[in-house]
Amino acid sequence: MPTEFEQLKSIAEQAKQTAMREAIKTEQLNDEKGRIFEDLEETFEQPIKEVETAEAIAAELKESITSNMVEYRKVLRELGYNV
Repeated sequence: MPTEFEQLKSIAEQAKQTAMREAIKTEQLNDEKGRIFEDLEETFEQPIKEVETAEAIAAELKESITSNMVEYRKVLRELGYNV
C-alpha cells in the first residue's frame, strides 16, 4: 500500500501531466484561431484581430447563405421543382 507521501507525489505528477496537456491544447487552439483570422483577413481583405469581428462576419455570412437558400428555393418552385 502506498504511503501518504507516495500518494501525494502521484497526485502532483498527475496534476503536472494534466497541466502540460492543457497547455498543449491551449497552444493548438491559439494556432487554429490565428489560422482562422488569417483566412478571414485574406478573404475579406481587412484586418481581423478580435473574436467579435470574426463572429460578426460569420453571422453576416450565415444570414447571406440563408437568404440565398430561400431565394433558390423560390426559383426552383417557380420552375416546377418540389423543394
